[in-house]
Amino acid sequence: MSRSVMLSIKPKWCELIESGKKTIEIRKTRPKIEPPFKCYIYQTKAPVSVSFSGTGKHISEYDKTYWYTGKQGKVIGEFVCDKIFDCDADSVGLFDKATKAYISGSCLGFSEICTYAKGVLPLYGWHISNLVIYDKPKDLDDFYRFKKCDACESGYESNACIYDDKCIVPAQLERAPQSWCYVDE
Repeated sequence: MSRSVMLSIKPKWCELIESGKKTIEIRKTRPKIEPPFKCYIYQTKAPVSVSFSGTGKHISEYDKTYWYTGKQGKVIGEFVCDKIFDCDADSVGLFDKATKAYISGSCLGFSEICTYAKGVLPLYGWHISNLVIYDKPKDLDDFYRFKKCDACESGYESNACIYDDKCIVPAQLERAPQSWCYVDE
């Protein structure tokens, strides 16, 4: 079984990925698998602040484009991450020439990267290749992650397990990953 990854990505970045302008996804962590591997793109729901006239109260509601495109809150496509590079600064906080070239593909400015990093380096640049955008977005429950069975996870005696000696069972995804998670379709 080959492992895949699902990334949560905000709608504005998904648009840039779809257009081909964004070819690098910057993350604080990386999977413990070597490239190439498949990545699924989960487009997050984008909350916006809405004020009801006369009440002065604000509520959080999902961006109205969700209702028209049907993409937000869905898996909109996939790509192959064919390489991951360390995005690290030198002792005076400057990126080397090769890193700058990769960073330009992220569609992020230096200040945005610094704000995202919050002083923690290295960051990781996931290269986007072989991009496929689905005609019909998929639901999260079309995907699974693998975990230990409930009996083994709870620390029961090993003879309580009804699965094989590896004790890995599929669990349907019920919520989007915070950043990314391992999955299988």
